[in-house]
Amino acid sequence: YDGDGKSVTLNIEGRAQGNEKHKFVYHKVFPSYATQDDMFGYVGDNTVDSFVSGINCSIMAYGQTGTGKTYTMMGVLDRMGRVIDAQGLIPRVFNRLFATMSRQEDTTDFELTINFVELYMERINDLLKRGGDENAARRGPVPPQFLRNQDEEKLEIREVGDGTLSVTNCTGARVNTMGDAMHVIQSGLQRRATASTSQNVESSRSHAVLIVTLKAHERYTKKHRSSQMYLVD
Repeated sequence: YDGDGKSVTLNIEGRAQGNEKHKFVYHKVFPSYATQDDMFGYVGDNTVDSFVSGINCSIMAYGQTGTGKTYTMMGVLDRMGRVIDAQGLIPRVFNRLFATMSRQEDTTDFELTINFVELYMERINDLLKRGGDENAARRGPVPPQFLRNQDEEKLEIREVGDGTLSVTNCTGARVNTMGDAMHVIQSGLQRRATASTSQNVESSRSHAVLIVTLKAHERYTKKHRSSQMYLVD
């Protein structure tokens, strides 16, 4: 970390031609003492505002196993998938999202839906699928269960008419409160952890994708807008 907030320099020792230095420049580099609040202030605030205004957004944590992706996106989790410390980007995003919708509720009707899938070996797994009850994912905590879509229709990513993407045959959970949202996320994390343990899935090859779809209807102008946010671990 170079102190300018935008670059990192790596010192490579032991080369035949001597030590080498390589500098990498980014939009923003956080120092090791940065807090979760610092991260959200830079990444999350404007992203949520854009999302509510109708713009498609993504926040993705990328890196090797053990580099802190889940910590950055979720915080410190217990074995049940509950955030117990250092609240990460995803809980903060939903906190800000519900607060923003609440301020606009006198003029705008909102509908918020969550899909939660895992990408593993080019296969999409539905982390919210449980039995035949579409609303089961909202009732948490639930017994850990993970279905690999055996004898079910294959999940596929397709673009729909409004330009957003949809995972066909994927369970969607409509949420109205912060509690609803965290129950859905916790349920998906439980199923992901259960599958990973039973099948020895390497976390570096498994990616959890939380798909948040927001539909808004402005009562006075009669305008409709729809947007999606992808939160990827």
